[in-house]
Amino acid sequence: DNPPMVLRGRSIAFGSQIGYHALLDILRGQAGLLDTDSPDLVRSKIRDWLHELLPGRDDLVDGMLLTFGTGEIADDPSLVRQRLFSSWKDLVVGLADARPVVLALEDLHWADDGVLDLIQLFAEASEGSSLFIICLARPELLERRPTWPGARRDSTNIELPPLRQHEAEQLAAALSSEALTSEVRQTVALRAGGNPLFVEELVRMLLEGSAPGAAIPETVQAVITARLDRLPANERRTLQAAAVIGRAFWPSAVAPIAGLPVEEVPKTVEALISKELVISRPRSAVSGEREFAFRHILTRDIAYAMLPKAQRQRAHAEAARWLEARAGERSEEVVEILAEHLHLAGDAARAAIYFHRAANKARRLYANADAISLFERALGAAEAAGRPAQQLAEISRDRGDVHQLLGHYDLAMTDFQRGLVAARQARDLRQEAGLENRIGLIFHRQLELDEAERHFTSAIALAREAGERLTLGRSLVDLANIAWDRGRMDPTHPALVEGLTLLREDNDLSGLARALNLMCMGQTGAGNGELAIAAAQQALEAARAAGDKSRTATSLSYLSVVHGFLGRYAEALPYAEDAIRLAEEIGDRRRITYTHFFIGRVLVNWGHWGDAVQHLELGRRMGMARITEPWSYYFLGLAYHMLGDSERAKTIWTEGSHLEARSPAWKAMALLSGIGAARLSQETATLDRLLGEMLAMPFGIFIPSDAETLLPAGEALLDLGRAHDAQGFLDARRAGVQKLDAPPHLASMAILDAQLAVRRGDKAKALQNLDRAVQWSLRSEDAIREWRARELRLTLSNRNDDRDALRTLIQRIASGLTDEHRRIFMVSPRTVAALGEEQHSN
Repeated sequence: DNPPMVLRGRSIAFGSQIGYHALLDILRGQAGLLDTDSPDLVRSKIRDWLHELLPGRDDLVDGMLLTFGTGEIADDPSLVRQRLFSSWKDLVVGLADARPVVLALEDLHWADDGVLDLIQLFAEASEGSSLFIICLARPELLERRPTWPGARRDSTNIELPPLRQHEAEQLAAALSSEALTSEVRQTVALRAGGNPLFVEELVRMLLEGSAPGAAIPETVQAVITARLDRLPANERRTLQAAAVIGRAFWPSAVAPIAGLPVEEVPKTVEALISKELVISRPRSAVSGEREFAFRHILTRDIAYAMLPKAQRQRAHAEAARWLEARAGERSEEVVEILAEHLHLAGDAARAAIYFHRAANKARRLYANADAISLFERALGAAEAAGRPAQQLAEISRDRGDVHQLLGHYDLAMTDFQRGLVAARQARDLRQEAGLENRIGLIFHRQLELDEAERHFTSAIALAREAGERLTLGRSLVDLANIAWDRGRMDPTHPALVEGLTLLREDNDLSGLARALNLMCMGQTGAGNGELAIAAAQQALEAARAAGDKSRTATSLSYLSVVHGFLGRYAEALPYAEDAIRLAEEIGDRRRITYTHFFIGRVLVNWGHWGDAVQHLELGRRMGMARITEPWSYYFLGLAYHMLGDSERAKTIWTEGSHLEARSPAWKAMALLSGIGAARLSQETATLDRLLGEMLAMPFGIFIPSDAETLLPAGEALLDLGRAHDAQGFLDARRAGVQKLDAPPHLASMAILDAQLAVRRGDKAKALQNLDRAVQWSLRSEDAIREWRARELRLTLSNRNDDRDALRTLIQRIASGLTDEHRRIFMVSPRTVAALGEEQHSN
C-alpha cells in the first residue's frame, strides 16, 4: 500500500572523481535544488524536505550541507567525514524505518571512496529497515574493492555475462520490430559478440539506411563513429559541443561551443533524441532549461574524440566560462570540473587555482587520496604557468598536511621543506612561520628533539615578526612540549604560559585544548594531581566546544592517566574507554596506542593481569607511541611477572631496558625494566650496576615516575644488602610521593619503610607501616601493593585475616584469567606460598 521512495544518484568522473556526486544528485533531485539557488535557499530547501519526510530531524541539515564540500578546513577532516556519514546514515535509515526505500546508485565504478564506504554503512545500519540498495557498476569497481560489498548474507552480486547468440538475435529482432531478416539478425548477433550496446548500435545503423552490402564495422566504437559521421552538420556539431560539457548538458552551455543560437539547440537535440543518441531527463539542475544527457557514455566519448584537437581548447574555455557564470557563489560544488575545463583549455594559471581549491575540497571531505592527486595537478599547473612562489608554498604546505595526517612523514617533510623554500623566495613571513612549525612537528613525531626545537624556535621568531598570533601560540606550546619530553617542563614553563595566554585571547579552542592537555601533564609531573585533573577537564571542554574529536580523545585519555596515577582506578577506566571509542571512530592510531597503555597500567595495578597483557601487547604491536614505550614495557613485564610467567617477563623487561628515553623520568622506567630482568636472572653484578645508575638519576622531574620506581628499586637495593642506599633513595623521594598523595604510592612507601624497620629490628614500627600499606592499598583496590603488604605482614605476625584476604584476592585475580594464564598463575611459587600447601592441594 505504501509505494517505495526512490533515491537515485549517479557518480561521474571528469578528469578526477567528484566527491560525493551521487549524494549531491540525490539532494538535487529530492529537494529540487537549482543552480540559481543561493546557499541560503539551498539550506532552506533541504530543511523543508527533511521536515516533510522526517519531522523533528532538522539537526541533519548541517550534516547534509557538508556533502557540498564547502566551509573551512578542520584541524581533523575526519571529523567532517564522521558527521557527514552520521547525518546520511540517520537520513536513509530514518526514511527506511517509515516507508520502503530504494537507493539506486549508478556508475559506482566512478564513485569516490567516501560514497563506497557510506553505502556499506547504510547496509550495516539498516538491519530491520525496509531499505533496498541497488548499485550498478562496471567490473573496474572490483579492482578497487575486490570483496565488494563485503561478506554480507543480505547482499548479492549479479554479474551480467555477454548475451548468448539466440539472446542477441532476440534483442535485434525486438529493436528492429522484425524489420531485419533472420540472416541479418544472425550476422548482427555474431558480430556483437554478446555486447548488447553493440547490438543496439548495429541495428540502429542498419535501420538508418546503411548502404546495401556495406561492411559491418568490427567494433561498437566503429559503429557509433559511422552513425555520427552520417549526422547533418548541425547535429554533429551540437553533439560534439555537448560532449565537451559532459554526459549531461544544457542548451545554454552547448550554444557558444557549437556556434549556434541558443534557441536552435533544443530543436537540434530533439533530432538527436529521435535517433536515440540523446535522452531528455525529467528534472533539470539548471533553472529554466531542460537537461539532456547522452544515452550512453561511449557515445559521448566518441563524439568528443571526433572534435578536432584545434577546437578543443576554445571549447573548454567556453565551457569553463559558462559553468563559472552559472555556479556563481556555489562554484565550490563544481570546482573539480572547472579545474579540468581550464586545464584542457590550456589556462594553466587559473587551472592551478582551481585544482588547489578542488584538492582542499577533497581534503575537507577526507578524500585524502583524491586530495593528494589534485594537489599534484595544482603544483604541475602552477609551475607550468610560472605562478608566484607564494602559491607554490601554499600548495606544498596543504599537500604536506594531508601526508602528515596519513602518517606519511617523509612525504610530508618533503612537501613542507619545498614549501619553506618557496615561502622564503616570496618573503612571506607568515608562511615561513607556519612551515617551520610543521617541519618541527614532523621531527618531533620522529623523536628528533634537537631538530624539532630548532624549527619551533624559528617559527616563534618569524611569527612574532609577522604578527601571526595563531602560529606563535601553537609554536610556543610545541616548544614547551619539547621541554616536557626532555623532562625540563613544569607548569610555569614560560613558553607554555605565554602560549596558553595567546590561545585563550584568540579563542583558538583546538590549540587551547592541546595546551591545557600539556599543562595537565606538567601538573601531573609536579605532583599536583587535582590541578592536573582541572586542566584536563578544561581541555576537554575546549575540545568539545571546538568540535575537535582528536583533542577530545586526548583529554579523555589524560583524565584516565591522571586518575590512574592517583590510584583512582575505577574512575580512570571509563575515561580511557571513551577515549578509545572516539579515537577508533576517527582513526587516530597514536591516541589508540597511548590509551591502550593507560588502560594496561591501570589493569596491572588493579590485578586484572590477563586483560592488562592484552591491552599492553596491542599497544606494543601498534608501535605508534614510542615516547611511552619505557613505561609500556615495564608494566607489560610486570603483568607477566605477576602472572607467574617469569621467562616472558624477563624477555620483555630485557627489551625494555634498551629502549631510548629522552627524559630522565622515562629513563628511570627503562632502568626499572633492566632491574626486573636482572633480579629474575639473579645477575647480581648487572643488578648492582643498574641500581647505581638509578641512584644517580635526578628525581622530582616527573613525580609519578619517582613513585613507580620506589618499591621495586628499593626492594632490589635491600636484596643486595644496601639498606643505607634504600633509605636514602626513599627519603629523597618521600616529599614528592606525599605531595602526589596517591594511595598506591603511599602504600609503596609504607611497605619500604616497614622493610627498613625490620632491618633495624623495630618489628612494631614495621607492623604499623604495613597496617597503613594495607589500608592505602584497599582504598584504591591496588592488588600488587595489597598482596605485597599482606604477605610481609603474614611473615611478621601470622595473621589469619591476611591469609584469608590473600586467598580471596588470588581467587578474584584467577577468575578473570584465561585457562592458560590461570594454569600458569596457580602453580607460580608466589601463589602457592600465599595459598599454603593444604589449600593449594585442594
